[in-house]
Amino acid sequence: MKILIIEDDVLIGNYIKYVLEKNLYIITGIADNKNDVKSSIKNKPPDVALLDIRLGNNESGIELSAVLSKAQIPFMYLTANNDRDTMKRALATNPVAYITKPFNEPNVVGAIELFRQKHS
Repeated sequence: MKILIIEDDVLIGNYIKYVLEKNLYIITGIADNKNDVKSSIKNKPPDVALLDIRLGNNESGIELSAVLSKAQIPFMYLTANNDRDTMKRALATNPVAYITKPFNEPNVVGAIELFRQKHS
């Protein structure tokens, strides 16, 4: 399964990449803004994207989810934002999962495998 990571914190992005590659997933890229996401999905379309909600430069993963939806790429939020209002706005974008940070490997891998099982 090919996965795009959308995360503005380099350390977290690289850790997610490590965890996923360790579990034999293919990482198509790590993007941290709308332009990088567009370029990445055009050049190496993923099967699913892991999307942070708060990105740098005042970009919102919730708003960025529209780019993924338009390209018909399913996405999962992987975020520290778990307040009720943010979660409500995020869930309205129809993610395939909502995982809160701090996350652990079984939570992320389990969500991806559940997605794979439902869409294979």
